[in-house]
Amino acid sequence: MSEDISGRKSLRIEDFSDVVEGGRIGDMYDDIKKKEDLTCRERSTMVFWNVIKCPIPPDVLPGVESTIRSALRRMGLHGTLLIYVYGDKSLLDRKHVFLKAGISYHVQREQLSDADIEDSGEMELHVIMLADNTSERPAVIMAIPKPDQDSELHRVLKCLQSRDHDVLLVNPPVGDSGQFLESAESVLACTQCLDGEPITRPYCVCAYS
Repeated sequence: MSEDISGRKSLRIEDFSDVVEGGRIGDMYDDIKKKEDLTCRERSTMVFWNVIKCPIPPDVLPGVESTIRSALRRMGLHGTLLIYVYGDKSLLDRKHVFLKAGISYHVQREQLSDADIEDSGEMELHVIMLADNTSERPAVIMAIPKPDQDSELHRVLKCLQSRDHDVLLVNPPVGDSGQFLESAESVLACTQCLDGEPITRPYCVCAYS
């Protein structure tokens, strides 16, 4: 644990080294339920999006949440959807626009210089902490774009997959400027499960199909 410039204690991904050691989560999820026992509405999806590597065009932003939700419904996932995006300080003045679109904006801590920004953090750390909050119900975790295999984020996702969470990776075509967000079909076309593992389609208790 380290201190930011205001003297407050702040968590770092290194503080969770014992949690992700060896490619598996430690004792955080001992009582986790099996995803096979959950219905379509009981499984939540959390999207973690690096908008530095994969920007969201301003004209597309208002429809992002509904497009991703439609894609998830095609996969049989009808539960809660939470979208977290991570960028630099240049988009902070548009935070309200993201919120209006149903998206939570954060500044990647590595993008900070000497500024003390409250809405900052490490994506990898947030993935671990937010997944911990769903420990009794395995979540679906979607990463945009697909992380490098030697990255810390990829290692964290592998850990969560080993604990019964499903992990989806969205890999837009090279040079794509947001076209993959045009429809549910275009999102699904560039979405794959981590290591090719099939997602567990839950039992449906509603009218979506």
